[in-house]
Amino acid sequence: MNVVTRFHNFVKMEKLIKKKSGQIWVETVIYMLIGLAIIGTLLAIIIPRYGEQEDKIIANQAINLLNRIDTRIRDLRYYGSGNTRMVKSDVKSGNLFIDGEKDVIKIVMESSIAYSEVGEKVKEDRIYLKTDELGDIYRVEMGLNYSGQINITYNGEEGRRDFPKSATAYELVISNRGRVSNDMTNIDFSLGN
Repeated sequence: MNVVTRFHNFVKMEKLIKKKSGQIWVETVIYMLIGLAIIGTLLAIIIPRYGEQEDKIIANQAINLLNRIDTRIRDLRYYGSGNTRMVKSDVKSGNLFIDGEKDVIKIVMESSIAYSEVGEKVKEDRIYLKTDELGDIYRVEMGLNYSGQINITYNGEEGRRDFPKSATAYELVISNRGRVSNDMTNIDFSLGN
C-alpha cells in the first residue's frame, strides 16, 4: 500500500470513530432522559401515597388521644369528686378544641384523604367523625359529645379553648369538680406544667 491509500484509510477510520463517539453520546443522553422520566413517574406515584399514609397515622393518633381522654373522663366520673388525671395531647397536626358551651371535645384537621363519608357524621365507638370536602383537601372533625351527660369546663368556665398543633405535647389536667345536677358531673380541664 502506498502512503496515499494508507492516509485515506486512516482518515476513514478516524471519521468512523468520530461517528461512533457521537452516537455513544447521543445514546447516553437518551438513556439518561428515559431513566429520569421513569424516576419522575415513580415519584409522582409514591409521594401522594406517602402523604396519605402520613394523614392516616395522624388521624389514628387523634382518635387514640380522644379515646384516652374519654377513658380518663369515665374514670373520673366513676371515682368521684376531687379526682384528677393527666393526658398528654400528642397530636402533631390539627387543633384540639374543648368546648364547654356544647360539652364537646374535638380535633379538627386538614387531610388529603376522606377519613369518613363526606358530609355525613359517623359514629365509631364513642367518637364521632365528620369529613367535609374543601377543594382538593378534606376537613376532618373527630370528637366526643358529652351534651346532657357531663358538664365540660375549662379552668372552671363554660368557654371554648383551642389548642393549636404544637411540636411539644400539651399536658391536660382533667378533674372531677363534683355534680352540677343529679345526672351531670362537672369535668374540668386545665393545662398542666
